[in-house]
Amino acid sequence: MTKKTLIAVVLTLLYLSSPAFGDVLKAVDGPRPLTAQDQYFMHPIWSPRGDRLALAGQNYQGLWVINLRDGQLRQISDQLGAGFGPSWDPDG
Repeated sequence: MTKKTLIAVVLTLLYLSSPAFGDVLKAVDGPRPLTAQDQYFMHPIWSPRGDRLALAGQNYQGLWVINLRDGQLRQISDQLGAGFGPSWDPDG
């Protein structure tokens, strides 16, 4: 392993173990629903900070954001196609 590779691995491990990263990810006993059972979402996109998900509605109808800290689901748009290919601003 080269010195550059070793440094990259160490920095990655330090980043992943940082408190900011650990606050968002929590161990659970298995999968758990994020929304009501009668709602269907697809193509989740993580926010840059990892605390929210952008979700496309069924058949890309509408765009939604769920806050993973408190579970609040907010509709951003109800337009057809709004959920196709969303992206986050780098600042979140």
